[in-house]
Amino acid sequence: MQSVFCGSIIPRCAATIAAFRSWRDQGQTLARVIPWKGGKRNVREYEVTIIINPNLDDAARNQLIERVEGWLSSGENGENKPAIHHWGQRSLAYPIKNQSEAYYVFYETQLDPQQMNNVERQILFVEDILRHLVVRKES
Repeated sequence: MQSVFCGSIIPRCAATIAAFRSWRDQGQTLARVIPWKGGKRNVREYEVTIIINPNLDDAARNQLIERVEGWLSSGENGENKPAIHHWGQRSLAYPIKNQSEAYYVFYETQLDPQQMNNVERQILFVEDILRHLVVRKES
């Protein structure tokens, strides 16, 4: 039953109700769409590049790379691990925090957008990461 208020005052509301009814008639349920109801997650592909302080020793650098890899892993127990590409130590175009060189690491991963926001927030708190870049791949 369509409300008189909804159809006469707000025309977009009638279109929303019609879209919902057509979606419902296709046999889909809310549990298939809404993640917190047990449905599919809105997973997207991302490329993440981080620039690490070159003064770190190898053990500390590898520990930092593994920590970021843990943040970028998805699934219950980190089943979907990101692909990691070590670009190595390169010179910077301009000094960042008085450093003229840095160690580059490139990750390819699949995460939902909320989880990627949390990862970016965690990256900002690490002082040994000089810069980072997150790019969403088009699919």
